[in-house]
Amino acid sequence: HAAEQRIAISQLVSVSLGHWALEAVSRILDDPNALTEEQLQRLAGLTGGLDAGLVSSSTLADDALIARDFFQAVYGVTGEELVTYEGSRHLRSLIEAGQAIRDAMDEADSNPDIRAAEPDERRKLIEDFVWSIFQTRISKRSETIADFEAIMAAIDADAAVPVWEWAAYPGEAAVESINAEYEAANRYSLAAILTPPLDMLGRTPTQFRQERDALRTRIAIEQFRLLRGRWPGSLTELVPEFLDRIPHDRADGHPLRYRLDEQGRPLLYSLGPDRDDDGGVPTPSGRELRFYFPDELAAARAGAPDAPAVPDGDWVHWRVQD
Repeated sequence: HAAEQRIAISQLVSVSLGHWALEAVSRILDDPNALTEEQLQRLAGLTGGLDAGLVSSSTLADDALIARDFFQAVYGVTGEELVTYEGSRHLRSLIEAGQAIRDAMDEADSNPDIRAAEPDERRKLIEDFVWSIFQTRISKRSETIADFEAIMAAIDADAAVPVWEWAAYPGEAAVESINAEYEAANRYSLAAILTPPLDMLGRTPTQFRQERDALRTRIAIEQFRLLRGRWPGSLTELVPEFLDRIPHDRADGHPLRYRLDEQGRPLLYSLGPDRDDDGGVPTPSGRELRFYFPDELAAARAGAPDAPAVPDGDWVHWRVQD
Protein backbone atom coordinates (compact mmCIF):
# COMPACT_ATOMS: atom_id res chain seq x y z
CA HIS A 1 0.00 0.00 0.00
CA ALA A 2 2.99 2.34 0.23
CA ALA A 3 2.69 3.30 -3.45
CA GLU A 4 -0.90 4.47 -2.86
CA GLN A 5 0.44 7.35 -0.75
CA ARG A 6 1.24 10.13 -3.23
CA ILE A 7 4.31 11.33 -1.40
CA ALA A 8 7.98 10.89 -2.24
CA ILE A 9 9.04 8.83 0.77
CA SER A 10 6.16 6.39 0.27
CA GLN A 11 7.08 5.95 -3.39
CA LEU A 12 10.66 5.12 -2.41
CA VAL A 13 9.50 2.70 0.30
CA SER A 14 7.27 1.00 -2.27
CA VAL A 15 10.22 0.53 -4.62
CA SER A 16 12.34 -0.86 -1.78
CA LEU A 17 9.65 -3.42 -0.95
CA GLY A 18 9.35 -4.27 -4.63
CA HIS A 19 13.10 -4.90 -4.84
CA TRP A 20 12.81 -7.27 -1.89
CA ALA A 21 10.03 -9.20 -3.66
CA LEU A 22 12.05 -9.45 -6.89
CA GLU A 23 15.10 -10.72 -5.00
CA ALA A 24 12.97 -13.36 -3.27
CA VAL A 25 11.59 -14.59 -6.61
CA SER A 26 15.08 -14.61 -8.13
CA ARG A 27 16.40 -16.81 -5.32
CA ILE A 28 13.55 -19.28 -5.85
CA LEU A 29 14.35 -19.46 -9.56
CA ASP A 30 18.00 -20.27 -8.83
CA ASP A 31 16.83 -23.86 -8.36
CA PRO A 32 15.72 -24.85 -11.88
CA ASN A 33 13.59 -27.72 -10.55
CA ALA A 34 11.86 -25.80 -7.76
CA LEU A 35 8.70 -24.86 -9.64
CA THR A 36 6.25 -26.51 -11.99
CA GLU A 37 5.06 -24.86 -15.19
CA GLU A 38 1.79 -23.96 -13.47
CA GLN A 39 3.65 -22.36 -10.58
CA LEU A 40 5.85 -20.44 -13.00
CA GLN A 41 2.74 -19.17 -14.76
CA ARG A 42 1.31 -17.87 -11.48
CA LEU A 43 4.65 -16.33 -10.57
CA ALA A 44 4.80 -14.62 -13.96
CA GLY A 45 1.46 -12.96 -13.31
CA LEU A 46 2.46 -11.82 -9.84
CA THR A 47 5.81 -10.47 -11.00
CA GLY A 48 4.32 -8.65 -13.97
CA GLY A 49 1.82 -6.99 -11.62
CA LEU A 50 4.54 -5.34 -9.56
CA ASP A 51 5.09 -1.74 -10.53
CA ALA A 52 6.68 1.51 -9.44
CA GLY A 53 5.21 4.62 -10.98
CA LEU A 54 7.60 7.06 -12.60
CA VAL A 55 7.80 10.42 -10.88
CA SER A 56 5.01 12.82 -11.87
CA SER A 57 2.86 15.56 -10.39
CA SER A 58 0.32 12.82 -9.67
CA THR A 59 2.70 10.62 -7.66
CA LEU A 60 3.82 13.74 -5.78
CA ALA A 61 0.33 15.12 -5.18
CA ASP A 62 0.57 14.82 -1.40
CA ASP A 63 4.03 16.40 -1.44
CA ALA A 64 2.46 19.30 -3.32
CA LEU A 65 -0.25 19.71 -0.68
CA ILE A 66 2.36 19.73 2.09
CA ALA A 67 4.45 22.28 0.21
CA ARG A 68 1.48 24.60 -0.35
CA ASP A 69 0.57 24.39 3.33
CA PHE A 70 4.14 25.33 4.17
CA PHE A 71 4.03 28.25 1.74
CA GLN A 72 0.99 29.56 3.60
CA ALA A 73 2.78 29.15 6.93
CA VAL A 74 5.76 31.11 5.60
CA TYR A 75 3.88 33.94 3.90
CA GLY A 76 0.80 34.09 6.11
CA VAL A 77 -2.89 33.72 5.34
CA THR A 78 -3.62 37.30 4.30
CA GLY A 79 -1.71 37.35 1.03
CA GLU A 80 1.63 38.84 2.08
CA GLU A 81 4.31 38.60 -0.60
CA LEU A 82 7.30 38.47 1.73
CA VAL A 83 8.20 36.06 4.51
CA THR A 84 6.35 36.95 7.71
CA TYR A 85 7.99 37.09 11.13
CA GLU A 86 6.31 33.83 12.13
CA GLY A 87 7.15 32.41 8.71
CA SER A 88 10.80 33.12 9.40
CA ARG A 89 10.60 30.80 12.40
CA HIS A 90 9.04 28.08 10.23
CA LEU A 91 11.86 28.47 7.74
CA ARG A 92 14.51 28.12 10.43
CA SER A 93 13.01 24.74 11.36
CA LEU A 94 13.24 23.48 7.78
CA ILE A 95 16.20 21.14 7.29
CA GLU A 96 16.08 21.55 3.50
CA ALA A 97 16.66 25.29 3.89
CA GLY A 98 20.00 24.65 5.56
CA GLN A 99 22.16 26.75 3.23
CA ALA A 100 19.83 29.76 3.38
CA ILE A 101 19.72 29.49 7.18
CA ARG A 102 23.50 29.17 7.47
CA ASP A 103 24.05 32.21 5.26
CA ALA A 104 21.63 34.29 7.33
CA MET A 105 23.11 33.12 10.63
CA ASP A 106 26.65 33.82 9.42
CA GLU A 107 25.65 37.37 8.59
CA ALA A 108 23.94 37.73 11.96
CA ASP A 109 27.05 36.47 13.77
CA SER A 110 29.23 39.01 11.97
CA ASN A 111 26.89 41.95 12.64
CA PRO A 112 28.64 44.30 15.12
CA ASP A 113 25.43 45.44 16.83
CA ILE A 114 24.39 41.85 17.49
CA ARG A 115 27.85 40.86 18.67
CA ALA A 116 27.89 43.76 21.14
CA ALA A 117 24.43 43.05 22.56
CA GLU A 118 23.79 41.39 25.89
CA PRO A 119 22.93 37.66 25.68
CA ASP A 120 19.25 38.19 26.54
CA GLU A 121 18.91 40.83 23.84
CA ARG A 122 21.03 39.03 21.28
CA ARG A 123 18.51 36.27 20.65
CA LYS A 124 15.78 38.75 19.69
CA LEU A 125 18.21 40.74 17.54
CA ILE A 126 19.23 37.57 15.71
CA GLU A 127 15.60 36.62 15.06
CA ASP A 128 14.86 40.11 13.70
CA PHE A 129 18.00 40.12 11.59
CA VAL A 130 17.38 36.66 10.11
CA TRP A 131 13.80 37.65 9.31
CA SER A 132 15.03 40.72 7.43
CA ILE A 133 17.47 38.54 5.49
CA PHE A 134 14.74 36.06 4.60
CA GLN A 135 12.50 38.87 3.39
CA THR A 136 15.08 39.91 0.81
CA ARG A 137 16.66 36.54 0.01
CA ILE A 138 13.74 34.09 -0.03
CA SER A 139 11.46 34.13 -3.08
CA LYS A 140 8.24 36.11 -2.84
CA ARG A 141 4.94 34.27 -2.52
CA SER A 142 4.02 34.80 -6.18
CA GLU A 143 7.49 33.71 -7.29
CA THR A 144 7.35 30.62 -5.11
CA ILE A 145 3.98 29.53 -6.47
CA ALA A 146 5.10 30.15 -10.06
CA ASP A 147 8.35 28.26 -9.48
CA PHE A 148 6.54 25.32 -7.92
CA GLU A 149 4.04 25.06 -10.76
CA ALA A 150 6.87 25.29 -13.30
CA ILE A 151 8.76 22.46 -11.58
CA MET A 152 5.69 20.20 -11.46
CA ALA A 153 4.93 20.91 -15.13
CA ALA A 154 8.54 20.16 -16.06
CA ILE A 155 8.44 16.86 -14.16
CA ASP A 156 5.40 15.76 -16.17
CA ALA A 157 6.84 16.93 -19.49
CA ASP A 158 10.22 15.29 -18.89
CA ALA A 159 8.71 12.02 -17.64
CA ALA A 160 6.60 11.74 -20.81
CA VAL A 161 9.80 11.27 -22.84
CA PRO A 162 11.07 7.67 -23.12
CA VAL A 163 13.55 6.90 -20.36
CA TRP A 164 16.40 6.23 -22.79
CA GLU A 165 15.99 9.77 -24.18
CA TRP A 166 16.22 11.54 -20.83
CA ALA A 167 18.93 14.19 -20.59
CA ALA A 168 18.40 14.41 -16.81
CA TYR A 169 15.92 13.05 -14.30
CA PRO A 170 12.44 14.57 -14.72
CA GLY A 171 12.28 18.10 -13.36
CA GLU A 172 16.00 18.38 -12.57
CA ALA A 173 16.77 20.80 -15.39
CA ALA A 174 13.94 23.10 -14.30
CA VAL A 175 15.15 23.12 -10.68
CA GLU A 176 18.74 23.81 -11.78
CA SER A 177 17.59 26.67 -14.00
CA ILE A 178 15.49 28.21 -11.23
CA ASN A 179 18.30 27.86 -8.71
CA ALA A 180 20.83 29.43 -11.10
CA GLU A 181 18.57 32.44 -11.62
CA TYR A 182 18.15 33.00 -7.89
CA GLU A 183 21.81 32.35 -7.07
CA ALA A 184 22.82 35.06 -9.53
CA ALA A 185 20.86 37.50 -7.34
CA ASN A 186 22.03 35.93 -4.04
CA ARG A 187 18.52 34.65 -3.36
CA TYR A 188 16.77 31.31 -2.84
CA SER A 189 13.68 29.73 -4.37
CA LEU A 190 11.52 28.24 -1.63
CA ALA A 191 9.84 26.02 -4.23
CA ALA A 192 13.19 24.54 -5.26
CA ILE A 193 14.15 24.05 -1.61
CA LEU A 194 10.96 22.03 -1.01
CA THR A 195 11.21 19.93 -4.18
CA PRO A 196 11.71 16.22 -3.31
CA PRO A 197 14.94 14.45 -4.39
CA LEU A 198 14.29 14.15 -8.10
CA ASP A 199 17.39 12.07 -8.80
CA MET A 200 16.23 9.29 -6.47
CA LEU A 201 12.62 9.56 -7.64
CA GLY A 202 13.76 9.28 -11.25
CA ARG A 203 16.39 6.59 -10.79
CA THR A 204 14.84 4.06 -8.41
CA PRO A 205 11.54 3.36 -10.24
CA THR A 206 13.41 3.12 -13.56
CA GLN A 207 15.85 0.57 -12.19
CA PHE A 208 13.02 -1.34 -10.52
CA ARG A 209 11.08 -1.62 -13.78
CA GLN A 210 14.19 -2.86 -15.57
CA GLU A 211 14.76 -5.52 -12.90
CA ARG A 212 11.08 -6.52 -12.94
CA ASP A 213 11.00 -6.87 -16.73
CA ALA A 214 14.22 -8.88 -16.71
CA LEU A 215 12.85 -11.21 -14.03
CA ARG A 216 9.59 -11.61 -15.93
CA THR A 217 11.65 -12.51 -19.01
CA ARG A 218 13.68 -15.01 -16.99
CA ILE A 219 10.46 -16.70 -15.85
CA ALA A 220 9.33 -16.90 -19.49
CA ILE A 221 12.64 -18.52 -20.45
CA GLU A 222 12.18 -21.10 -17.69
CA GLN A 223 8.62 -21.78 -18.88
CA PHE A 224 9.93 -22.31 -22.41
CA ARG A 225 12.58 -24.74 -21.13
CA LEU A 226 10.06 -26.81 -19.19
CA LEU A 227 7.72 -27.14 -22.17
CA ARG A 228 10.27 -27.41 -25.00
CA GLY A 229 13.12 -29.18 -23.25
CA ARG A 230 15.71 -26.63 -24.38
CA TRP A 231 16.70 -23.01 -23.93
CA PRO A 232 15.28 -20.52 -26.44
CA GLY A 233 17.77 -19.38 -29.07
CA SER A 234 16.41 -15.84 -28.91
CA LEU A 235 13.78 -13.93 -26.98
CA THR A 236 11.55 -13.78 -30.05
CA GLU A 237 10.72 -17.45 -29.40
CA LEU A 238 8.96 -16.38 -26.20
CA VAL A 239 6.44 -14.11 -27.95
CA PRO A 240 3.46 -14.34 -27.74
CA GLU A 241 3.11 -17.63 -25.82
CA PHE A 242 5.21 -16.67 -22.81
CA LEU A 243 5.62 -12.91 -23.21
CA ASP A 244 3.34 -10.33 -24.79
CA ARG A 245 6.42 -8.51 -26.03
CA ILE A 246 10.15 -8.38 -25.43
CA PRO A 247 10.83 -5.72 -22.77
CA HIS A 248 12.87 -2.65 -23.59
CA ASP A 249 16.38 -2.04 -22.40
CA ARG A 250 15.90 1.28 -20.64
CA ALA A 251 19.41 2.39 -21.53
CA ASP A 252 18.74 2.64 -25.27
CA GLY A 253 15.18 1.50 -26.04
CA HIS A 254 16.25 -1.70 -27.79
CA PRO A 255 15.01 -5.11 -26.64
CA LEU A 256 16.68 -6.73 -23.65
CA ARG A 257 19.89 -8.49 -24.65
CA TYR A 258 19.91 -12.29 -24.63
CA ARG A 259 22.19 -14.95 -26.01
CA LEU A 260 23.42 -18.44 -25.28
CA ASP A 261 26.99 -18.55 -24.03
CA GLU A 262 29.76 -20.90 -25.19
CA GLN A 263 28.25 -23.72 -23.11
CA GLY A 264 24.77 -23.10 -24.51
CA ARG A 265 23.50 -21.47 -21.30
CA PRO A 266 21.27 -18.37 -21.17
CA LEU A 267 22.73 -14.93 -20.59
CA LEU A 268 20.21 -12.12 -20.06
CA TYR A 269 21.48 -8.57 -19.70
CA SER A 270 20.95 -4.89 -20.44
CA LEU A 271 23.42 -2.11 -21.09
CA GLY A 272 25.43 -0.88 -18.13
CA PRO A 273 26.25 2.64 -16.91
CA ASP A 274 28.27 3.54 -20.02
CA ARG A 275 25.36 2.54 -22.31
CA ASP A 276 27.40 0.44 -24.71
CA ASP A 277 27.11 -3.28 -25.33
CA ASP A 278 29.95 -5.24 -23.72
CA GLY A 279 28.46 -8.59 -24.64
CA GLY A 280 27.27 -9.39 -21.15
CA VAL A 281 30.52 -8.68 -19.32
CA PRO A 282 29.28 -7.56 -15.89
CA THR A 283 29.96 -4.16 -14.37
CA PRO A 284 32.67 -4.44 -11.68
CA SER A 285 31.34 -5.55 -8.31
CA GLY A 286 30.51 -2.73 -5.94
CA ARG A 287 29.79 -0.18 -8.66
CA GLU A 288 26.33 1.37 -8.65
CA LEU A 289 24.15 0.25 -11.55
CA ARG A 290 22.90 3.65 -12.60
CA PHE A 291 22.61 5.21 -16.04
CA TYR A 292 24.74 8.18 -16.93
CA PHE A 293 23.28 10.89 -19.11
CA PRO A 294 24.68 11.96 -22.51
CA ASP A 295 26.51 15.02 -21.18
CA GLU A 296 28.10 12.95 -18.39
CA LEU A 297 29.21 10.26 -20.84
CA ALA A 298 30.61 12.86 -23.24
CA ALA A 299 32.58 14.48 -20.41
CA ALA A 300 33.92 11.11 -19.25
CA ARG A 301 35.00 10.11 -22.77
CA ALA A 302 36.69 13.48 -23.23
CA GLY A 303 38.57 13.07 -19.96
CA ALA A 304 37.10 16.23 -18.43
CA PRO A 305 38.50 16.82 -14.91
CA ASP A 306 35.06 16.99 -13.28
CA ALA A 307 33.62 14.05 -15.23
CA PRO A 308 32.18 11.07 -13.32
CA ALA A 309 34.11 7.80 -13.28
CA VAL A 310 31.79 5.77 -15.50
CA PRO A 311 32.39 2.01 -15.09
CA ASP A 312 32.52 -0.33 -18.05
CA GLY A 313 30.41 -3.46 -18.34
CA ASP A 314 26.77 -4.48 -18.62
CA TRP A 315 23.93 -5.07 -16.20
CA VAL A 316 23.76 -8.87 -16.09
CA HIS A 317 20.30 -9.93 -14.94
CA TRP A 318 20.76 -13.67 -15.23
CA ARG A 319 23.50 -16.09 -16.12
CA VAL A 320 23.05 -19.82 -15.53
CA GLN A 321 25.81 -20.98 -13.21
CA ASP A 322 27.44 -24.40 -13.11
